[in-house]
Amino acid sequence: MNNDENVQQSSTSSSGSRLSKTQKHLLAGALARSTSAVLMYPVDVCKTRMQFQRKASPEIFNVVYKNSFQSIVHMIKHEGFGIYRGLSVRLLYVGPGAAITFVAYERFRESAKIAKEQNSSIFTSYAFFSSLAVGVIGRMLEIGIRTPFNVVKQQLQVEGQLVQKVNPGIVKSISHLVNTKGIRGLFIGYNITLLRDIPFSFIYFSMYEVINNKSTEYNIPVLKDTASVRGALAGCIASCATLPFDVIKTRIQTQEKIPPQFRTVQYNGYIDAVTKIFSKEGVPGFFRGITPRLFYSIPASSLTFHVYEKLKEVL
Repeated sequence: MNNDENVQQSSTSSSGSRLSKTQKHLLAGALARSTSAVLMYPVDVCKTRMQFQRKASPEIFNVVYKNSFQSIVHMIKHEGFGIYRGLSVRLLYVGPGAAITFVAYERFRESAKIAKEQNSSIFTSYAFFSSLAVGVIGRMLEIGIRTPFNVVKQQLQVEGQLVQKVNPGIVKSISHLVNTKGIRGLFIGYNITLLRDIPFSFIYFSMYEVINNKSTEYNIPVLKDTASVRGALAGCIASCATLPFDVIKTRIQTQEKIPPQFRTVQYNGYIDAVTKIFSKEGVPGFFRGITPRLFYSIPASSLTFHVYEKLKEVL
């Protein structure tokens, strides 16, 4: 009887250990983020267009959206599945990028657990700084890989809003950037993406853990027992804090889609973009698209963490 139990336990252990812990985190992170990216993509398009558009310019835009709801309705009515332009490009990088991010997050999570057991601050532990370094380096590499894809994706997203299509489609968009700016053209916005994504990741995952710990400490069931709610709150806070960087990135990466004769504002670098956005649109200009950004990030963050935690249990 004991031998049978040992054999059964051994069999279960070997079948359950086909994936290492790191492999589980990689796969769960990639699948979770890809799922939310597909489901929430139309809202991402809405956010990009709201940030891209300027004041009413009928010679440039076939429609200037008044709000996010009008944007979504108009896109579905007039473009149908065209609102999914650029999704294939996004999926090429969002899964691998999320895999790297969630592995770094798990290192941070383990560091926090060890620090708590030792009754010490995580911010003074070597494990914290090593996991932070892994996260930052991983994020830098990931952003370097996905920036060319992201540039093309955003240019495809805004095409449906333009009266005159400039270099439409994936091939023409890439060719124009390479012919006019060289290979560097595909990496427009890399630095500003770093300034957005590294703080975003730190705030996002830190707030998730803070909410998780505090909800357990104060016994708040809806937060303690539901990863999706914790993820939604963390995503909301991180998105609001980093939105100005997102607006600058979108403007710089999409301005080539506006015909040169109608390009009344040319952003020559990040500082120039900050100056011109502030002078023409004031502080609200840096928060364009906040509604669709939150409509995207809250459900997407909620879904991502829910799927991620469930996949970790299944894999």
